[in-house]
Amino acid sequence: MPLITTNNAITWGYASSYLAAVQAATQNAFSNGTVSNRIQNQILFATQTINWIYAENPYDSNLPQCVNYLVSLCGTYLAQAQQITTGGSSVIINPATGSQSSIASVNMQFIIGDAGCPIDPNTGGSIVAGGTQFIVPYTYILSQSLQIIYNGQPLYNDLSDEITFTALYTDGNAIVTLNQGVQDGDKIKVNGLQYITI
Repeated sequence: MPLITTNNAITWGYASSYLAAVQAATQNAFSNGTVSNRIQNQILFATQTINWIYAENPYDSNLPQCVNYLVSLCGTYLAQAQQITTGGSSVIINPATGSQSSIASVNMQFIIGDAGCPIDPNTGGSIVAGGTQFIVPYTYILSQSLQIIYNGQPLYNDLSDEITFTALYTDGNAIVTLNQGVQDGDKIKVNGLQYITI
């Protein structure tokens, strides 16, 4: 399988930007226009910048880091962008290990108070009502790829006027911190992407 090329990254970036725009527009239709299109703009800007650098100097020493950054920005849209543009057959390099990798989905869902809730890093037990942190137990999660759906609503990262989340990504897992405590019966779904060594 070929390694990711700058051309593939640019193609996937444009496709991911489009997918992010479609998702924002769809969500805005059901939320009175309150969903930000910031990620779509970030992906588009990074893609255009890499495209410009590549056109000016395809051997620029910063291109590999820029390509990995773009891939991480594409987040949850990357797998679909790969399917749309290349059938998903390319391989990337995991920057943490240097190994050839592919991308796999991170998916987990749980209900607060039910069996199977993830671990609260503060207590070492399952997250319970009032808790604000939980561990996503997947290795090598792509930075900024996690999306949290809380009682059917997507959460933003780090806003102060509504329930939001932040995530601390490590090689072994991610720790999600909510800015409000959870309640019994709350339904939480976590989506994201992770590197899988091939």
